[in-house]
Amino acid sequence: MERLAPLLAKLLLAASFHHAVSQARAVPEVILGPVTAADASAGAIATESIECSSIGRDLLARGGNAADALVGATFCVGVIGMYHSGIGGGGFALVRDTDGSYEAIDFREAAGAAASEDMFQGNVAGSVYGGLAVAVPSEVRGLGYIHDKYGALPWKTVMQGAIHVARDGFKVSEDLIHYINRTVEGRPSNFLVEDPNWAQDFAPKGEIVFAHEDVQPSLMMQMLTAVGEIGRLVQVGETMTRKRYADTLEKIANHGPDAFYTGDL
Repeated sequence: MERLAPLLAKLLLAASFHHAVSQARAVPEVILGPVTAADASAGAIATESIECSSIGRDLLARGGNAADALVGATFCVGVIGMYHSGIGGGGFALVRDTDGSYEAIDFREAAGAAASEDMFQGNVAGSVYGGLAVAVPSEVRGLGYIHDKYGALPWKTVMQGAIHVARDGFKVSEDLIHYINRTVEGRPSNFLVEDPNWAQDFAPKGEIVFAHEDVQPSLMMQMLTAVGEIGRLVQVGETMTRKRYADTLEKIANHGPDAFYTGDL
């Protein structure tokens, strides 16, 4: 089950939606410009990555409000910070509307319909490992609710930035490499490199490099490396893409949150 860490971006909804909302219009392109320290009278956004903060800023600049910026930036953080965020998780938000009213929105992951209070009695490991530990992800539904009730720009428009980042790529950070190291540490083999489903994103073709010195190559990995059929893990500063994730986000953008829960995904 994917977990969702608190995002600085969500703090936007704890502030007043004081940004002037103009008529919703399509965003023809995504601008990922530099973010500099400055005074701002219309709004501000802070996330863990410049790409995601830029998306939120540009949505504000094009007539969106804090809800639009939050939704667009949060989908982006799921692309770049996949180790703690994404559509497989959930979240929560505190919204202050223009009339001064507040709404607390809980869209954390939910247990399945057949779950019961005693389902893990005598099976403690089952609460952590295996299918019983998997909850229903609620991020897409929660962000959809926030957008429908408070957003100004079209849903499809708000999601374009995250789709762009996933398809065209983003710079690998030291934070991402840290979590890659933690993931493969102590394992007999490196599934991020050996499993083609993971290697498409995490290990493009090239010279093999291990993320952690204690991880030794398995015999199969050595054989594949010898014939040039295996990639290497991405490194800090390189460009990483998540094209299949972009396709998934595009379906959600085109068909709404229901595409994630009742569609062919």
